[in-house]
Amino acid sequence: MRYADLYAASFINLLYYPFSYLFRAAHVLMPHESTVEHTHVDINDKESPMATRNRRSIDFRDHECKRHQLTR
Repeated sequence: MRYADLYAASFINLLYYPFSYLFRAAHVLMPHESTVEHTHVDINDKESPMATRNRRSIDFRDHECKRHQLTR
């Protein structure tokens, strides 16, 4: 969650909001995120047998869950 920076001439302006009010910043892409094309990769695609890199067995559902946690 991203919190907004608040700027005001006086703290009295905050009296108009409930104590538990949550000020949140609008979701904006970072400069390096806006220049990259975001594509979905299907994890069921088979890799070419000619690939030179070694891959260990990974539970993709667990990996996908961790990736979504990092991007929130």
